[in-house]
Amino acid sequence: MVERMVIVGGSIAGLATALALSRIGQDVVVLEQDAPPPPGSPQALFTTWKRRGVPQLRHSHGFLARLRNLLRDRYPDLLDALLAEGAQEQTIGGSLPPVLAPAYQPAPGDDDLTSLLCRRTTFERVLHAYVSEQPRVSLQSGVKVHGVRHTWDHSVPRLTGLTLQQDEAHQEMATQTIIDATGRLTPFPSWLRDLGVEWLEERHETGIIYYTRYYRLLDGVEAPKRTHHSSMGDLGYLKFGVFPGDQQTFSLTLAIPTVETDLRILKHNDVFAQVCQRLPALTPWLDPQCSEPTTNVYVMGGLRNTYRQYVVDHQPVVHGFFAVGEAAIHTNPLYGRGCSLSFLHAHLLADAVAAHTDATARAISFHNATQQQLQPFYDVAVQRDATSLRRAQHSMAGPRPPRLRERLMRSFVQHGLATAMRGDLHVRRAFLRDFHMLDLPNVAIRRPGIILRILWFWLRGKRRNAPLYPPSAGPSRGDMRRTLGLAE
Repeated sequence: MVERMVIVGGSIAGLATALALSRIGQDVVVLEQDAPPPPGSPQALFTTWKRRGVPQLRHSHGFLARLRNLLRDRYPDLLDALLAEGAQEQTIGGSLPPVLAPAYQPAPGDDDLTSLLCRRTTFERVLHAYVSEQPRVSLQSGVKVHGVRHTWDHSVPRLTGLTLQQDEAHQEMATQTIIDATGRLTPFPSWLRDLGVEWLEERHETGIIYYTRYYRLLDGVEAPKRTHHSSMGDLGYLKFGVFPGDQQTFSLTLAIPTVETDLRILKHNDVFAQVCQRLPALTPWLDPQCSEPTTNVYVMGGLRNTYRQYVVDHQPVVHGFFAVGEAAIHTNPLYGRGCSLSFLHAHLLADAVAAHTDATARAISFHNATQQQLQPFYDVAVQRDATSLRRAQHSMAGPRPPRLRERLMRSFVQHGLATAMRGDLHVRRAFLRDFHMLDLPNVAIRRPGIILRILWFWLRGKRRNAPLYPPSAGPSRGDMRRTLGLAE
């Protein structure tokens, strides 16, 4: 049976959901409060597109291999359109450190480890244009949703429509199914709470604030070659990363623990530049003969890991309603999983709709698939954030004697995993499968054969591993604070 489903939110989660549902024969209306992507160059788009509903629009984004593979397998013409607009594919061979690159030989499955590099604005405009061409999709911009309409199915509310405003006119829209794709700032929980709906919700602070600035490679200049310094690093008091984009652009992101209040001066362009210049991985990108900044520093805080479940005790707590993407589950953006997770969630919903006509069975199926395939990534993000915050707090408190278990784990990571990552392609492939969401967290890296390889590097000692140790990623906390004129 063909239904008309209404998706509230026309960003990546909403567009992906519309695409997935239309491909199984559903008619879809997408309501978006912001204006559609304006015409012009990708740079003009990045500069001028106003998106009140997407506060992270101009921060660094990563489009993981899991998402790129989904496009390759289901929407190859969409992937081609992204590449034509300047997006780049990052292969495993192109991402290897110099110490490992000479030994690289392509192996079956390596193509699956290819990610996509471009700005969020570029990705979204190409996706918007592609979805707008789908015959079963109607995209409506400039529509502000103010609330929901409902009836009662025994004691459970059933959503039957929306109240909305378009061109200053108030109206109602009836529908059998409402899909919330409004992201982490979703208004739906407030509206459902007013109806007495009680769902399950987890919220955990990420413990970080992050800062992003964009740059442009000068005409005729290629991106710096990979060096022994990793393009991403963690100094405890500071995390950093380089994010190549489309059209000769790239961004640098610095993230600090929320407890490092003095370092919030990173919001100033000169301080941001001063810190980046102390990080060896970033200095080649900042060479005045290589690039120039194109924006001020963007700041984003108040970040949480959140997971909402609308099926409780094996029954939906509201009928005619689904939440997809970051309206339902979102993690620390530092891990770069938001867009990939949203695309996957959209297709899990489409799978449930295709498999079940009964509304309750459909909701339970979608809920179970989310728990099995996405919740593990949420859980590991919460754990890693808690560990990072503890590490930052200990760093501020000064040195302390580590416990035996801490010493062993630190040694295993520094002298086993880190060196194996730079000296063994099998270990690196396993790590990348985890990073790119191709396997559930810690599955590939904990396979017996991979653990044995890591143990071999750990046990053979520092002297034999010497060529595989990465150089220092940056100054100590105290040295960086002295550079910035901050008190110890």
